[in-house]
Amino acid sequence: MAEKINFTQDRIRNLPTPKEGRVEYYDIKVPKLTCRVSSTGVKSFVLIKWTGKTMQRVTLGRFPDLSVSDAQKKAQAALTELAQGINPTEKKRADKIKQTTISELMVKYIGQKNLKASTAADYQKKLSEGFSDWLDKPVNAITVIWCWYVTRNCRVMAHRRITKCVYYGF
Repeated sequence: MAEKINFTQDRIRNLPTPKEGRVEYYDIKVPKLTCRVSSTGVKSFVLIKWTGKTMQRVTLGRFPDLSVSDAQKKAQAALTELAQGINPTEKKRADKIKQTTISELMVKYIGQKNLKASTAADYQKKLSEGFSDWLDKPVNAITVIWCWYVTRNCRVMAHRRITKCVYYGF
């Protein structure tokens, strides 16, 4: 059974480091808030909420980067979100995906695939030459309508270039 203590900066700072595994301490003020202390000395604030038969863990941050009072406030906010049916962990994941750019996705793709160096270089070259405007754009900001607009403008510009070449006899 985890020990229940009143979380203060000094108490958390002075929590003993276990020899192996991790130990959880529960806050008296915010009952579902725990401080996990690992054998490596890392102290993390974690919210543990049981919903029926499943347990939800929401990692709030590490001590001392996150103060006790901030951890308690974050825990209350996370509990409110959980009560409304919003999973803060899933929300954080979704926000991270929303910020992923095309170039980051390409680097991740090349890193996960076992590609030859020449193939990876070719992919990077084609992406940077053909889609230079798109590289810093978040992946989920690229929609069908946006693609249609961009390709339509490319066709119009290509048609204008061809017309000039024919007109001037190039």
